[in-house]
Amino acid sequence: MKVGALAIAGAATAAAGAVGVARQSMSSDAEAFAKSAQVANTSVEEFQRLAFAAKSVQIEGEKLADIYKDVGDKIGDFLHTGGGPMADFFDNIAPKIGLTAEAFRHLSGPEALQLYYDSLEKAGLAQSELTFYMEAIASDATALIPLLRDGGRAFEELGEKAAVISSEDIDAL
Repeated sequence: MKVGALAIAGAATAAAGAVGVARQSMSSDAEAFAKSAQVANTSVEEFQRLAFAAKSVQIEGEKLADIYKDVGDKIGDFLHTGGGPMADFFDNIAPKIGLTAEAFRHLSGPEALQLYYDSLEKAGLAQSELTFYMEAIASDATALIPLLRDGGRAFEELGEKAAVISSEDIDAL
């Protein structure tokens, strides 16, 4: 009897420990999503969908947040100084398609990158030029092209399959 009771107690202790580790891991992941969403200037739920889709092109969530941060930084730089890496885009691409820097002013990181890519596509750039402009806005942004095509349809379709933790649940964790 004592052996059976000890085995049950040991199993219960192990299970409680595993739950604690899982909760800590979930809490850590949730906190990372919240920080990444803030950096990307989007909601936690939307960022999780985007990060899930980005994994399909070997871009992890933290890298995706960095890409969106770089997009916002470079657009902000151009809006405030008229210079920086976006100057070439606004001198050579935007006028061809009737786009101004103001169109980017109030966009989130994901929205700005999508508009940027759509603009490059609309301008009819060759693949080498497309790569040049994508890398100019953010390192590794070229990897996101398959997800950005067709107005970001693949981002949307893949993102719908993501298991998303609500911002309320993240706060609770």
